[in-house]
Amino acid sequence: EQSGRRQRGFTLTELVMVIAIIGILSAIAIPALVSSYPDYQLKEAARNMVSNFQKAKLEAVKRNARVTVTFGQTVNGTVFDYVIFVDSNQDLIFDPAGDTVLVQENLARYGGGVRVVTAADPAPNDPNSFGLNGDATPLPCFSFTARGLPRTSANLPINNPDRVRLTNRKGSRRNVEMNPMGSLTVTR
Repeated sequence: EQSGRRQRGFTLTELVMVIAIIGILSAIAIPALVSSYPDYQLKEAARNMVSNFQKAKLEAVKRNARVTVTFGQTVNGTVFDYVIFVDSNQDLIFDPAGDTVLVQENLARYGGGVRVVTAADPAPNDPNSFGLNGDATPLPCFSFTARGLPRTSANLPINNPDRVRLTNRKGSRRNVEMNPMGSLTVTR
């Protein structure tokens, strides 16, 4: 104290203790956040896929036309994980000259190794539908009719819930499921 006034502030010991506590908490929290980030990216990709599929359904009704979702589609020289387009001739095949592209999606933008599980994956238990299990020609796809009802790659109504399975580099999975009426949900 100088001339009756008390000095205020932190001692060096107090400052070192606070820094040590922050360091310990960071050492615990950062690895947990880093390890959960790929799962967050997977969840975000699945939710965005649901949103895009709902957009496809609404566009089909709004335009009174068939809207198709094709997986592994090439547009202008770039291969996309999925492309949504207005299928002007209703053949479930993207025709650059006559079809209008609504969405082009590359799942790599989410990071974390997010991708669609396909028949090429080793022993995918409970494989995908929509032709992603290798039975679609020329590309796996499904579509929405002008009434908003989903159709398979064989242009048949969906009888059971169909799904697109997404995975990431950790092996976590999310399913985007569609029921016969076109309602969409995300499940594990």
